[in-house]
Amino acid sequence: MHTLRKALTRLGWPVDEMTDRQMTQELYRRWFASGADKTEEEGPLSVASARGIVAAMAAEGNLDALCWSKGDRVRAADVLPDEDRALYSRPESAERTSVERRRSRREAARDLVRWCLSGEESVDCTGWLINRSAEGMAFIASAGEAPEVGAEIVSSIHSRTQGVIETGPATIVRLEPLNEELTLVCARLTQTI
Repeated sequence: MHTLRKALTRLGWPVDEMTDRQMTQELYRRWFASGADKTEEEGPLSVASARGIVAAMAAEGNLDALCWSKGDRVRAADVLPDEDRALYSRPESAERTSVERRRSRREAARDLVRWCLSGEESVDCTGWLINRSAEGMAFIASAGEAPEVGAEIVSSIHSRTQGVIETGPATIVRLEPLNEELTLVCARLTQTI
């Protein structure tokens, strides 16, 4: 959360007076342009999804929605360090050098993901969707919350444009640590979406 606090401080947020949960809820509210009361009852709010929101809104040039005060103007380059921005958004026109192994074409995506372990009374976790296809998805999760390879999760995508997309059960097929706080999670969906 240290990097996120620094970015929001640059945008005029009173981060010294806010808890991590308050900052994340305000980011969710701004992302979905609705009241934060929806997120209050849905479990913990992840640094992965909060940082993803900041990266996506900055990449969109949506700094007015991020700034605490309408009078503040911040260059997009100042919002997040380039290495953090690269984790959360991949250029749509970037050519892939690796061989495509998927049965269906994947699409870049920037949305909130909610998931929990299947078959357990677990609390929902959140992450940030990087890409998806009809058979799978990849998202960033907090390292401490990331499920193990082979685990089954139940997930949903919370999109600003398409609403809630229930993806159903999925099996974790790959994990890739990105840094000390974040892990890339790749999941194969049981049913196509």
